[in-house]
Amino acid sequence: MKTTNDIMKKNSTLRVLCILTVFMFNLLTTKAQNSTVTGTLTDEKNNPVAGATVAVKNKSLAVTSNNEGTFTITARVGEVLVITSVGYAELEVKLTAVTSYNLILKATTSSLGSVTVIGSRGKPRSDVNRPVPVDVISSQELESTGQVDLGQMAQFTSPSFNSAKNGINGVANYADPASLRGMSPDQSMVLVNGKRRHQ
Repeated sequence: MKTTNDIMKKNSTLRVLCILTVFMFNLLTTKAQNSTVTGTLTDEKNNPVAGATVAVKNKSLAVTSNNEGTFTITARVGEVLVITSVGYAELEVKLTAVTSYNLILKATTSSLGSVTVIGSRGKPRSDVNRPVPVDVISSQELESTGQVDLGQMAQFTSPSFNSAKNGINGVANYADPASLRGMSPDQSMVLVNGKRRHQ
């Protein structure tokens, strides 16, 4: 005769099996819905479009096309791919059962404004709240240049400081003319630990 404990163990085992079955079914259907989508991006002259961004709409999943204009992304049927690239109109493609696409991007100049490229050697260190520009450079930054002369250290650290080495015999070898932001050498002042270093 079966006891109450035996019946409860059997019921809990059946419950666990049902939960595992539902979980495995969901996992298998999710994997079946996701598919690998490949494609080739070209312009109207059949040139490959490299560096275009291919993203799944309303998701954080995105890839970039390579030099041949090809891309590979994982998405589901029914989702929308959004393709963007500088100089081309945005393209949206709704995915069907097809897993390979040849897409043509149309060139546009109306949406492209002025392009500004800003370069920097590192994090900002200029004090811009003063009437004259001031660069504050730490001793660790100077030592990391591998130079032995203070003028050369500053030149390798600050993009706006120029110190020229002269190959002339005589006294000119001991004082390098330095300029800061195009000013003459007598208009720049170097302070070491808050004290004036040179004339």
